[in-house]
Amino acid sequence: MIGRDEVTACGSILRSHGVDGEVVVPVSADFLESTGMPHLVIDMDGILVPYFIESFRPKSQSLSLVKFEDIDSLEQADVLRGRKLWMMKKYIGCDEDEFSAEMFIGLRAEDLHAGYLGVVDAVDDSTANILFRVRDGERERILPASAQLIESVDMKKGVIVFDLPEGLADM
Repeated sequence: MIGRDEVTACGSILRSHGVDGEVVVPVSADFLESTGMPHLVIDMDGILVPYFIESFRPKSQSLSLVKFEDIDSLEQADVLRGRKLWMMKKYIGCDEDEFSAEMFIGLRAEDLHAGYLGVVDAVDDSTANILFRVRDGERERILPASAQLIESVDMKKGVIVFDLPEGLADM
């Protein structure tokens, strides 16, 4: 069984794509290729389940189309839509002792709707809800580091993309 301490959140499966079982994930194809990641982990009703990658291809700079083994139809892919998505820490260049929320410091923060938000310059992990402090000049935003709000993370390009509720980017 995969433990939560072995994984790091990378968003949620966005939608199905086509009729052959592909899904859109918020992880760049470059990142998947560079890590050689054999599987992604999907939260299935509280249980972390590895789904082995059969193939992947870029959809955009920060999104990939992924075909998982044994997911061969639109109906099977639709079951995965909206499910939380995780990556094994051992495949992203850090082991469990090295991973920390501070890895996000320095990433350029963007929102799907509001655009550029600033740069993550601090992380508050002193409570159960981790918070990112994002600065753009004198402007400071405090954003929750929630898998539901993070659309994608591209460590190679140094970008974290949020899908924030209306008004949260304006605070």
